[in-house]
Amino acid sequence: MKLSELSGIQVFFHDRNQGKGAAVKTGIRYSTGDIILIQDADLEYDPEDYPVVLQPILSEFAELVMGSRFLCGTPKFFTKKGDPFFSHFIGNRIIIWLTNFLYGQNMTDYEGCYKAFTASLARSIPVGADDLNLIMNSFVKV
Repeated sequence: MKLSELSGIQVFFHDRNQGKGAAVKTGIRYSTGDIILIQDADLEYDPEDYPVVLQPILSEFAELVMGSRFLCGTPKFFTKKGDPFFSHFIGNRIIIWLTNFLYGQNMTDYEGCYKAFTASLARSIPVGADDLNLIMNSFVKV
């Protein structure tokens, strides 16, 4: 089944692949709900996890939730599809350390798939880059 076949879902496409940043900006621009949830289209993570990601926002505990692949036990070095994860793990750890150092944060995973925001917060964050990578995102209106 395609996203466009689901009731209550609007799907937006660019004429050509403009990158992840452009997809994020388009999704935020056309969103109509109070919460924006971003998940990469490769579905590396299970959409059944959405309630856990959304709960801190729904309970007004947070305006932003970022999923982390590194908080729940020891990370696996292969994806569900059998692709090697170790080189990505090392790269991500470097990105996390450097970003935390530069911006005085204590996050555990910037590259993780799940990100949820209140719509007002998402609209207040400037996304400057278009071609962050070649993966398009799916946006689900909550």
